[in-house]
Amino acid sequence: MASLNGAGNAMPVIGTGNTYYLQLGGILPYFNKEKKDMQLQPAVGIQLSDLKGLHDNAVIYDAGVSLLLNGMSSRLTFDAQNRPVFTNDPGNNAVVPDRKWQFILKYRIDFN
Repeated sequence: MASLNGAGNAMPVIGTGNTYYLQLGGILPYFNKEKKDMQLQPAVGIQLSDLKGLHDNAVIYDAGVSLLLNGMSSRLTFDAQNRPVFTNDPGNNAVVPDRKWQFILKYRIDFN
């Protein structure tokens, strides 16, 4: 059965209806309190989209952690996201028979 999500990591999350998003995160204490050079910043998020064009709700789960280096001037982030895959059922309704994972590793550096 063909996916309604589209190519790549696309997904239907915009349309007529409502979308709710909640994100929680924080910064943990320094690994080395004397140098104050490395901290962890965990975060989790959830998005719920109740769209009129979809029979099932679009629910996206997200969790990640960033390693902050030298304050916030350098950051290594790992993020995992679980998203629904929409297909049409025999009644031509957009339903979620499957979910897929996406893993992202990124690095950011700020030049001052």
